[in-house]
Amino acid sequence: MEKNENNMLIVGNAINYLQQALKQDDKNYETLIALSKAYDKKKSIDQAIEYAEKAILVKSDETSLLYLVQNRLMDLLKKL
Repeated sequence: MEKNENNMLIVGNAINYLQQALKQDDKNYETLIALSKAYDKKKSIDQAIEYAEKAILVKSDETSLLYLVQNRLMDLLKKL
């Protein structure tokens, strides 16, 4: 297995565990951020943005999240 494939497998497993954690507490800021970052690594930009937005709603004083969403939106626009 190539390094990139192995990394994607690890990211996929992390996403599964984080989704399970989210079922226990769907407003857990750290879990939402971790999911956003994991989906970003997986290049699933829409899902990364979705979880970043949910985290923003949970902890709206986090301006760094706004930058994350803005950067992902810019990535999407570049692909158009």
